[in-house]
Amino acid sequence: MKGQLGGVEGPRGFERLIRWASAGNARLRFDKYRRHLLSIAADAKPRIAELTEGDELIPVKVEGRPPPSYLHREAGPMTSPSARPEGHR
Repeated sequence: MKGQLGGVEGPRGFERLIRWASAGNARLRFDKYRRHLLSIAADAKPRIAELTEGDELIPVKVEGRPPPSYLHREAGPMTSPSARPEGHR
């Protein structure tokens, strides 16, 4: 068996075959997990919009994080001075 594996003949061939199969399996699991996260994010967007419009969530800027980030209206003191409600300095 030659090709992507570079051949599985010889004493190390089986090890190469196992490594190749494991790497393929890991890629499939990662892709399934990524699709699951994207599905969750798509379902969450309308709910986040609803909570933001109802003033449950406050959009905030967090240094080092890409937007959007949110803070619950009843959240305690901010633990980081870089997290500020939008429009506040």
